[in-house]
Amino acid sequence: MTKNINYTIMMVASLITWIWASIEPLHFDDWLLENILVFIIIPVFFYKTIF
Repeated sequence: MTKNINYTIMMVASLITWIWASIEPLHFDDWLLENILVFIIIPVFFYKTIF
């Protein structure tokens, strides 16, 4: 049970940080290029930890 809570807290913290960083970035192209990893790796990471 504690493991699921920790992963949920980590996921929410990551999401809040990502949303904060996505609000009006100075260079949108650079921001998008850097966040392609976020779009791919974070969902895979959480999928593997849950299942």
